[in-house]
Amino acid sequence: MRALVVAEKAALVSCLQGALKSRGEVIVYGNPLKAMDNIDEINPSLAVVSAAEFPCHWKVLAQFLRALGGCEVILLTDSKFDNDERAKAGVLGIKKMIPEEAVLSRKISVLEKTGIDGILSLEEAPAGKGEAEAEFLFRHPQGGFLVTGAVESLGENSLVFRPDLRGGAFKMGDVIRAGALKRGDSLSLVDGEVLSWGETLEVGIQKHPKAGAP
Repeated sequence: MRALVVAEKAALVSCLQGALKSRGEVIVYGNPLKAMDNIDEINPSLAVVSAAEFPCHWKVLAQFLRALGGCEVILLTDSKFDNDERAKAGVLGIKKMIPEEAVLSRKISVLEKTGIDGILSLEEAPAGKGEAEAEFLFRHPQGGFLVTGAVESLGENSLVFRPDLRGGAFKMGDVIRAGALKRGDSLSLVDGEVLSWGETLEVGIQKHPKAGAP
């Protein structure tokens, strides 16, 4: 196994090297751009990336890693990693997100014994979970027909949506007007913009101007 660590803090890098060294070669980059430049050569089967240190780069790096195929990605997060970021991680297929401080709180000697399992046993926030289960209903931006489905994750300013209908294509930038977002017994109108489209739809959302108007 070859593991890639993308982190800058010396203490964090030491913890991760201790946890991973029993699994094979560990390659460390303190610069995510350099890691991306050499990703084909590194070709890791596991990557641990500090989203806390690199909030502007982890998503691009995750896409590079996803393109390799077969590489598991673990994100290390901080308190700024909100539900919107979790939704984006879910879209990128990342299922393991662990607080960076939880890793730093463990002794290196313990991590050396427990290995990667010692990292994974720490408080873990599964990807693709928002604040509440929800449903979303709206008119297709181009076809005008009704689109229904389930919200897989819901953040403050975005959601990940799996439509019931597979035939309706979308484009990045498509605008959704006055969609109905149902959370439990609460129903609200939101406007949205398609951020990405695949098996699921990632939509940036904001309150519809007429919502709550008398």
